Amino acid sequence: METIQQQIGALQAIVQNQQAGMKRQRFAIIALAGIIVAGGFISACSSNSVPNTFDSITCRALKVINADGNERIYASTDNLGNPVFTISDRKDQIRFLAGTDDDGGSSLTMKDKKGKMRISLDCDEKGDAKVFFFDTNEKLRVIAGTRVNGEVLLPTKDLK
Repeated sequence: METIQQQIGALQAIVQNQQAGMKRQRFAIIALAGIIVAGGFISACSSNSVPNTFDSITCRALKVINADGNERIYASTDNLGNPVFTISDRKDQIRFLAGTDDDGGSSLTMKDKKGKMRISLDCDEKGDAKVFFFDTNEKLRVIAGTRVNGEVLLPTKDLK
């Protein structure tokens, strides 16, 4: 009888070891499947061969940064809800600034590397279009433009 009991015990130990091995095997298969799925997802998200395409993106602000994390392009609205768009150089200096106002005017300002306004394009609420040229101290030097009625605005002397 002892032999039968010993054989049953040995068989039970074998079955328990096999069950533990099967649990480890199941865990390994699940972990491997998870790694494969995660790798495929990461590969699909980081693929540069096919760009993502969207019909529209809705957000309060859009920031485009360079590889160093510096903001280069910014689009948003100001406190009054008017759109604002800026482009900055590598030294985080805003070089281009565009926007509109509540009255219907729009403008584009270009700045030098020191952040000084040098050229400003403006279309005011009446529809007059003007170009302003500034010196390196942001002093207005030349205005050129046209009025809604067709009149040309082009001063012939320096605005000192």
